[in-house]
Amino acid sequence: MAEQRRDKRDRTCFVPYCNSGCRSCKEARSLFRVPADVVKREAWSRLIKRANGELNDASAVCDLHFEAHFIEWTFKTTINGEIVEIERDRPQLAKDALPTIFPGAPSYISKRLPKKRKE
Repeated sequence: MAEQRRDKRDRTCFVPYCNSGCRSCKEARSLFRVPADVVKREAWSRLIKRANGELNDASAVCDLHFEAHFIEWTFKTTINGEIVEIERDRPQLAKDALPTIFPGAPSYISKRLPKKRKE
C-alpha cells in the first residue's frame, strides 16, 4: 500500500505531552516547521527529548513551546521616516528561537534560557 503524504492541516506538534494540532484539540495554535539548518535542528532535537521519533522535515512545534520574545507577531517597517508595525497573517519565529517551554512534561525537561546581555 502506498504511503499517503500528510497534508499540512494534519500536522501536529512533535513535542511529547502536547496535543496541539490534533483533531481533538479545539484551540488553534501556530505550528512552526523545524529549521533546515543542521546545527539548529540538532539543538532543537536536544531540547525536545522524545524517545519514539526524530525531528524531520515534516515535524512541527507549536507556539506554546517558545518564549514570547522568540515569536514575531508584527512586521516592523519604516514609512516616510516613521516606524510602523503591521500585524502578520501568521506569526514568525526569530532566527535564534529555541523551544524551551514544555507544559505537562516533567520539570527537568523545561529549561529557561538566560536573557541576552545588552551591549
